[in-house]
Formats: sequence, C-alpha cells, structure tokens
Amino acid sequence: MPKIFEYCGIIFLFYSDDHLPVHVHAQYQQYQNKIEFVYENGEFVKLKIKKVKGYEVLPLSKLKDATLFCKSYH
Repeated sequence: MPKIFEYCGIIFLFYSDDHLPVHVHAQYQQYQNKIEFVYENGEFVKLKIKKVKGYEVLPLSKLKDATLFCKSYH
C-alpha cells in the first residue's frame, strides 16, 4: 500500500483502486486503523474509525492526531 503522507510519525496509506467507502489506513509502529470518509450529497459529513484485522488500534493520542489530520484535509 503506497505511503501518501507522514504526520506526527503516523504513516497514511492509500490504494487509489481500493474498495468503497473511501478510506485511508493510518499506521504508527505496530498499530493501524482504517479511517473512512463519509460523504452525503457530495458533502463531507464525518469520519468513521475502524479496526484493521491483525493490528492493534492506534494509541488514543495518535488516533486524535490522525483524525485531526484527516478532518483538515478531507
């Protein structure tokens, strides 16, 4: 999965031909979450945080950093 950005030590990964809904993977060391972007009528509504099978969830401070980044650049 290609790295698209790194912020506060969190690596954001994205496949352009991946399945819907639109999402990125946020990885920090052995932790990873999937962050889905929810749109309604073409407008950004919210983020959904999902667990990724085989990985521990991001520590709370890193999850906050990742969601802040995604909200800023949705």
